[in-house]
Amino acid sequence: MSSRYIEVAPPDIIWTNLGLNPYEQKIRLAISYAATAGLIILWSIPVAFVGVISNIYTVCSTASWLAWICDLPKVVVGIISGVLPPVLLAVLMMLLPIVLRLLAHFEGIPKYTGLELSLMTRFFIFQVIHSFLIVTLSSGIIASLDDLINNPTSIPNILAENLPKASTFFLTFILLQGLTGVAGGFLQIVPLIVYYVKLFLLGSTPRSVWGIKYGMGNVAWGTTFPGITLLVVITLGYSIISPIINGLACATFFMFYQLYKYLFLYAYQQPVETDTGGLFYPKAIQHVFVGLYIQQICLAP
Repeated sequence: MSSRYIEVAPPDIIWTNLGLNPYEQKIRLAISYAATAGLIILWSIPVAFVGVISNIYTVCSTASWLAWICDLPKVVVGIISGVLPPVLLAVLMMLLPIVLRLLAHFEGIPKYTGLELSLMTRFFIFQVIHSFLIVTLSSGIIASLDDLINNPTSIPNILAENLPKASTFFLTFILLQGLTGVAGGFLQIVPLIVYYVKLFLLGSTPRSVWGIKYGMGNVAWGTTFPGITLLVVITLGYSIISPIINGLACATFFMFYQLYKYLFLYAYQQPVETDTGGLFYPKAIQHVFVGLYIQQICLAP
């Protein structure tokens, strides 16, 4: 049977997805999530590379043909291992929502709010797997590669000892999000550029000029929530292993609080048709519980 929806605002309807029969929707759903799983696997290659870069000193000592990197000035090596990986990871994660939103649209969801809910789940899965798990494992495995080869039976103990070495990356990642992320949110550089581009290309009538100048932006909840809950997951996962992350996370969350307080008061609007009745909140709570589960797994050894 096909799904039923009530109290739907016309602007919230994806009209092209209304004509799909239930069987076609199920097929599209399977294809969409299969493509998402394939994308997770393919995306692990560049993300694992970022994790390797974050532990560049161990890479230099393990791979002799890369020893020249450690001979560079300490400032350069510090930038490569401390600043470059979080920046690369942030860029990779900026490209993801575009693809995931297309996959959610292909799934056949008939509402834009439902599309954002689906995107929120997909994007969070991506964030946890790539921004946390793969980076942690790749960095930890590189740090203990020789021991793993020489003594395979002690893999759990070796990883338990070496996984904390990836904490430096996440400390810089939290700090990067708290400083550059919040600063970028206050500056609104990208919306400013988009504003002038739209004004130049689309401002052909007084009505369109008025809409561009005085229209307020909307919140993309499907990508906003996962970015914040990922920080919660990272903080919970490393709160015991590297306690200093707790202070950095508190400062970061306080800055994000000030940022979104400002944006919601002066820059964003919440149209009635985008209201979901609070469906994003329980999903965000589930994301927090994922962080608690990961924390227990990290402490299990």
